[in-house]
Amino acid sequence: MCIAGSLFPLMNGIAKLLAVNYSFEQVVWARFFSHLVIVLVFLTPKYGLGIVVSRLPSTQILLSFMLLASTYVFVVGIKYISVVQAASITFTAPLIVVLLASRILSEKVTRSRVFAVIMGFVGVLIVIRPGTMLFRWASLLILISATFLLYIKYS
Repeated sequence: MCIAGSLFPLMNGIAKLLAVNYSFEQVVWARFFSHLVIVLVFLTPKYGLGIVVSRLPSTQILLSFMLLASTYVFVVGIKYISVVQAASITFTAPLIVVLLASRILSEKVTRSRVFAVIMGFVGVLIVIRPGTMLFRWASLLILISATFLLYIKYS
């Protein structure tokens, strides 16, 4: 799990480097194609071709398009802001979960959770510094990407 978590910044850095010379579509295609190859190489020998068959194809298609949209807006965003800022903004996803849990799931949100959400949001604000030259419209793209990932993760 630690190795997988450490690969995300590497993938994002490579995507930023590629976005300088290639179109966003090409970078996203390369990312998804390389993931497909890696999954097929490592998982097909053990699990067979059944790994590419879904029991819920409509849900799989919806989630796939959400992941595609998330990746696309993320790649567009990191062309204009640093990968560090993008990663910090992506960490707003748990904050969004807590905020939406009370509205959508009718969960009780305790004061300690609200405090944690506020502190996390303050941390994000410290990194992206709205109102300064460091805050760019691309920061909003990363927030949209985090929201898409949030939906994928919790659906």
